Amino acid sequence: LSPHRLALVGILLATALIFVRPGNADATTPARGVIATTALKYEGKWGGQCWTFMKKVVLEATGKEIGFDYREGYFEAGAVEVSRANAASGDIIQIALDANTSPDADYDGLHSAIILDAMGDGTFRVVDSNSQYDEVVRVREQPGSFDAISTSS
Repeated sequence: LSPHRLALVGILLATALIFVRPGNADATTPARGVIATTALKYEGKWGGQCWTFMKKVVLEATGKEIGFDYREGYFEAGAVEVSRANAASGDIIQIALDANTSPDADYDGLHSAIILDAMGDGTFRVVDSNSQYDEVVRVREQPGSFDAISTSS
């Protein structure tokens, strides 16, 4: 996101209470939530728009269908908002204007991503679709991608 858009967005880090996070297999392997593990299966493939991809992954991984509002849709599926400090693998970052999370929202900066790793400094490694406007699923290795965005929680 460009600096001028940072003032326009909030971040929603949401995870449903039923989304299980498995423990570490060993100290060198990060724990992956079922949502993150499912999302990684699509890396390099067509995923469609970011919201559509995220909804498909959550439904496949958990059986829970996220509603259509960019904020309320998560809550309808049983999600809870968490702070940036508590965000973990499998949580979803929803970048949206607090004033416009309606189902028909469409503006620069609106984006959904699934956390793969919390880097420990408030930044994240994510998997998402359409980050380059080509509807391809990618892992974004730049941990600073979401580092300057203020949390809404």
